[in-house]
Amino acid sequence: MSTTFYSSQRIRLDLSQPEHTEAGRLLYAMYYTRCELIDAMPRDMVSGFPHNGGQHTLRVNMTLPDLRAFRQLVAEEFAGASGVDEFLSDFDAKYLSKMGHPLVH
Repeated sequence: MSTTFYSSQRIRLDLSQPEHTEAGRLLYAMYYTRCELIDAMPRDMVSGFPHNGGQHTLRVNMTLPDLRAFRQLVAEEFAGASGVDEFLSDFDAKYLSKMGHPLVH
């Protein structure tokens, strides 16, 4: 008997940030100056635009394990960067609002 501890269903989160905030500047960095993380992601898991007239948009469409891994990668790759705490806090709040339980414990 096989037990699955997570659903293979994808979860879509809009992680967009206002352009002129610390978290928005972090997204700017993800798109323009430290783009390896976003560039390495499959196109069916990430969408958005670096700038759409007031926001840096980022939408992710991932399974629960992939969401957790993406969050951890952002935390590690951008540790100490301006806006990372704001971005991760917003990430967690958006996940909690959508799913009704925390992403990380």
